[in-house]
Amino acid sequence: MVASEGVVASILFWVAQGHARAAGAIELGGLEQPALLSAELQLVAALQRASAGGSGPVDIIDVVNAAGAPGSADHRIAVERFVAITKGVTSRSDIRGRWQDFYGAAIGLDIARARGIATEFETIRREVVEGALADSRTLRRTVGPVLAVRVDRAQVVLKALGKPFTVEMDLNALGLAELHALSEDPRVRDRIRVALDQQPFASLDDFERRTGTALATLGAVRAQ
Repeated sequence: MVASEGVVASILFWVAQGHARAAGAIELGGLEQPALLSAELQLVAALQRASAGGSGPVDIIDVVNAAGAPGSADHRIAVERFVAITKGVTSRSDIRGRWQDFYGAAIGLDIARARGIATEFETIRREVVEGALADSRTLRRTVGPVLAVRVDRAQVVLKALGKPFTVEMDLNALGLAELHALSEDPRVRDRIRVALDQQPFASLDDFERRTGTALATLGAVRAQ
C-alpha cells in the first residue's frame, strides 16, 4: 500500500489540502493563494526532512512522520489524513480482516452489523491517530521490508504489448491474486495469509519458517 502510486498521491494531496485549509485557503479561491504555496512548501520540507538521514529508501510513512513539527497542528493534520486514507492497516493487522467483515455485511445488506463495524472503525481510527502522535513507529507496525520473489510458472499477458511477463510480488504485500499465483493449495494460502496477518515477514527465511512452506516448493525465487 505505502508504495502504491495512487495511495501515495492521495495522501500527499489530502495532507496538502489540510495544511492549506488550516492556513486559510478558500475553496474555489484560485491557485494564487498564499496558503496554497505555504502548504506546498510544507510538503517539500517534509520530503527533505524524511530523506535527510540517507540511510535507505523513503516511503510515504516517513514523509507523514516528518510533516510539521512534533506536537504541532500541522503534524496532527498529516497523521489524521494518512490514517483516514489507509484505515489504519499499517498500524494494526486485524483491521484487514474487519474490512472483509464490513464488506460482507454491506454486500449482504446487513445494515446493523455494517454500522456496528463502522463505529468500531472510528474508535480504531482515533486510537491509531493518538498512538502515532505519541510514537511515530505506530504508523509502520504492520509494514515489513520488501521481500520480492519471482514465480516463473505464473505469467500475465499485457494485451497492449502482446507478450507474457513472469509474475513478481512482494511477500509482505500479498493480496488474493498474488496468493493464488503463489499456490494452488488453499491450505497453503490460508497459512500464508494467517502468518502475514499476524505480522510482516522479516526475511525470506522468516517467511519459510512461519508458514512452514519452502519457496522452492512454491516455485518462487528471490527477485533481483
